[in-house]
Amino acid sequence: MKRILGIILSVCMLAGCLCMFTSCSKEPTATGRMTVDINPSVEFMLDKDNKVISATALNDDGEVILYGEAFVGKTAEEAAKMVVEIANETGYLVKGEATATKDEIKISISSDTANIEALYEKVQNKVKDFVEKNGIDAQIKKGEALALDALRKYVVANTEYTEDDVKDMTATQLYAALGATRLDQAGLYSEALRNAYTTAKNYDFKFAEKEETAKVIEAMGSVAQFNYSIYQKALAAYKNAIKAVEDARFEYLVSADSEYQKTLAKLRAAKEDFIIQKKLVASLNVNDANYSAQLEIYVNLQDAYEAILKAYEACGDAANKTIDGLVKVMQTGYDALANAEKLFPTNVKEQLTAKAKDIENAANKAKDDAFASFEKAHKEDIEAAEKSVKEYKQKLKDIAAGREVK
Repeated sequence: MKRILGIILSVCMLAGCLCMFTSCSKEPTATGRMTVDINPSVEFMLDKDNKVISATALNDDGEVILYGEAFVGKTAEEAAKMVVEIANETGYLVKGEATATKDEIKISISSDTANIEALYEKVQNKVKDFVEKNGIDAQIKKGEALALDALRKYVVANTEYTEDDVKDMTATQLYAALGATRLDQAGLYSEALRNAYTTAKNYDFKFAEKEETAKVIEAMGSVAQFNYSIYQKALAAYKNAIKAVEDARFEYLVSADSEYQKTLAKLRAAKEDFIIQKKLVASLNVNDANYSAQLEIYVNLQDAYEAILKAYEACGDAANKTIDGLVKVMQTGYDALANAEKLFPTNVKEQLTAKAKDIENAANKAKDDAFASFEKAHKEDIEAAEKSVKEYKQKLKDIAAGREVK
């Protein structure tokens, strides 16, 4: 996987580079974002030609839509149509009228270009044509485009960039930053894993920077021994705090034994029951004698699914609350290092300034190596997530096609 754009982007930002990101790298650069929300929900980052450069699931069902599919390189309208096709193949959308109200397909497009309306119309027409030809009773709705402030908040929430990093970024820079992160996360088949990787990458960068600082001080020998001793203790505490955060994230959100993952398994089972009944109701005529009874079962199963979904989200919220507490402890450790640096004597500061390039290179290398390190450390978790979504997708396809479910 190619991950160099994220590093180039960071360097360009820090140096105040005014060049367009496309001139810095041959990697594709995002200039816009499209979401298709059926619940499944998915996100596509688009280039200047409105072609897909990355596809990311925005919920668990979105993982099902994207797994094993070749969205990259497709036009926005082709990608949107593919989502609807796969949703039909997996039973999220069905032919006929399965409920008292229509299913909803919400499409949202945000871009730094002026052709959003024309692009939306092309996407809408492509999806509408498929829906009508296949007898799917669904409304196509237009979602709101992300305004600049909302885009900044979204980038902070979904990338390694902080509020301070993005406060002066233009829409062009924000889409490029988000697109680079999405490319970097490709191959991680759960939101928990993507979040774990993005935060781990940021920690690797920061820790490498501080570790290299400690090495510079240590190399000064007895002249800076006192400063090194204090800094090394603070660095060790910071490292332990990082480990506590990462261990908690995997214990509460990634581990198969976590309440979060157990509730996800229940959620998927409830979705299967819901889709089976949806398919049955859709096959009936509203005048059939048992239509009302089957529709009532369908509504009850939908309510049961929604209840488990709330429980699943509550598990995630509780886990993240615990993790946030550990993050605060970790930040205190990072602040202790920063405060120690302020108290360094002149000779130490001068040496650090002289070695600034080495420190920067070490931090950037850690960021560059982050995915390989993450894959190595969490190989089993990554493979388990992929296996889970693969099997679940096949099961939903079998249900939708009326085949025996293994």
